[in-house]
Order: sequence, then C-alpha cells, then structure tokens
Amino acid sequence: MNGIQILSSLLNLSLCDHELNDEEITFIKHVGTQLELTSSEIEEAKLNYKTIALHPPESEKERMTILYYLLFFIQTDQKITPQEKIKVQEFGFQLGFDQKLTDELIDIMIQFTGKEIPPNLMLEKIKKYQN
Repeated sequence: MNGIQILSSLLNLSLCDHELNDEEITFIKHVGTQLELTSSEIEEAKLNYKTIALHPPESEKERMTILYYLLFFIQTDQKITPQEKIKVQEFGFQLGFDQKLTDELIDIMIQFTGKEIPPNLMLEKIKKYQN
C-alpha cells in the first residue's frame, strides 16, 4: 500500500467541504503514523496531493483498508456532506468495490456520526458482497 497515495486521497477528499479542520489534520497525521510514513513523506503528500493519483493495490484487504480510511475520514468533523459522499463513491469505484457496498458503508457512517459503530456492523455489510 502506498501511504503517500492514501494521504493524498484523504487530502483530496478534504476539499469537498473546502476546509481542512483540526480533526481532519489529526486523522491524517494518525494515518501517516499507522502507515509508517516519515515526516518528509507526509509533507510530500500535503504539497502534491492534487497530482498524486491513487493506484489501487491488488489485495482486496489493502483496498478495503483504504476505503475504511476514507469512510472514517469523512466522519471526523461530525458532518458528512453530499460532496464527500460522492467523492467516497468515486474512490470506492476506483478501488473496485460494488457501489451498493460503498453506499451501505457510507450510510453506516451517516447513521453513526458522533457515535460508536457496532464492531460487526460494517463486516456484516461487506460479507454480503464477498465472493
């Protein structure tokens, strides 16, 4: 998984509501740490996010991890805009996921904004679409 591409995708997603707030910045830093990016790699993503494309990995697990980052990112500021929803749908398609699955996962994010998501709820939705 290319961490710089993932951070760039999150930064592109942040453009949907035209602001990058403190919660989103914290989330991006947290993801950068999880992906073991150096501070210079994080800075590269910040500076070049508009030109760094996401190239989906072959592994479904890695693609799902990216989708999870995107889904939880849109929830960080406690409001999910229609533009964010559309952008996540586009990323979901690019990652190779059925739009119905992406829509159901977005609906969970909307339903549980500001609340804890039951641990198995997202997994139950995903299982419906697995081969």
